[in-house]
Amino acid sequence: MYSTHALVAVLFSILGIADALAGHVEVTNCQPSWRKGQNFFGINLAFYKAHSSMFKVGSFIEVAGIVYYIDAMNIPNNCNAGVALVYVANREECVDGTPWVKTEECGFGGVLTDTVNVGDSWQLLEQDSSDWSCDKTKNFIVGAEYDQIDLTSACPKCSSDPVYGAPNSNERAVAYCKWKCEDSLPCVGFFYQRHINGHEICGFYNKPIPSNAQAEWGGHSQGSRICMKMSPLALAGHVEVTDCQPSWRKGQNFFGINLAFYKAHSSMFKVGSFIEVAGILYYIDAMNIPNNCNAGVALVYVANREECVDGTPWVKTEECGFGGVLTATVNAGDSWQLLVPAVAPTGASTKTSVIHI
Repeated sequence: MYSTHALVAVLFSILGIADALAGHVEVTNCQPSWRKGQNFFGINLAFYKAHSSMFKVGSFIEVAGIVYYIDAMNIPNNCNAGVALVYVANREECVDGTPWVKTEECGFGGVLTDTVNVGDSWQLLEQDSSDWSCDKTKNFIVGAEYDQIDLTSACPKCSSDPVYGAPNSNERAVAYCKWKCEDSLPCVGFFYQRHINGHEICGFYNKPIPSNAQAEWGGHSQGSRICMKMSPLALAGHVEVTDCQPSWRKGQNFFGINLAFYKAHSSMFKVGSFIEVAGILYYIDAMNIPNNCNAGVALVYVANREECVDGTPWVKTEECGFGGVLTATVNAGDSWQLLVPAVAPTGASTKTSVIHI
């Protein structure tokens, strides 16, 4: 089980990071440590000079297990000479690019919430949001299933003890929820809400969003939002039938799609991926190009549970049968949508199984 600080420290792995830089804290003649309540700490000067373009104002930096924003960078010529100073902010709205401006709300930007000692590890995180799409005008999807967690304490201490580390921050809350989503396959996105009373929650979408679901703004504080992974790629089409299958009956374990379309996109039909047909979600158990009376379509074999996905339609087990069944009849012209997760669901192969018979 991760501690809160350990959880925060691994956020870099899920923020859509383009580059992660890391090192160890250094001290100076007049700073044997960087004290709790100060707003800066030191890192290796030569390293900073070699990578200065990566130390962007507003980026996340983790030091000694605590995540801050970079408020400013400085190369001092006083008794701290010999290091590069990282000035920190605790909240995004306090980042102003200078360590010299003091405000009533933010002080000089922020403070170290714990003393930082020589040799403590730091990690710089440059965010690249290309893997995520967030909408701050919506914060809930009506008609989509979700699993909810609390980010702060129960009321009446509604905003206390954020799991991502104090102080409360919309951006760090969202970063934490991204990490949880990446760590909880096959999560495809989440909503984040900060309620009017300060309580914070995340709801994770662990199934593809149904095509008839509607995103909306359900009240709550500004900063609430919906974030979806960009990487799930959606392909869509309509069901086709054959001479011997005027429909794909409830209880069968396959249905047909356009053969030419499948051949053009076969690499996207991965075993274990989600596919929605006629409004019902299944896992892809296998793909098949038949040469019997079903010739002319590509067959999608389905599973109803992740643990029943085995990459073949031919193996029967007591628990899963031949993988799964259609839970309702699928007719010609019914819509289907394929969703390929960014990472295949746990236990599912990432290899497409194409069986020619």
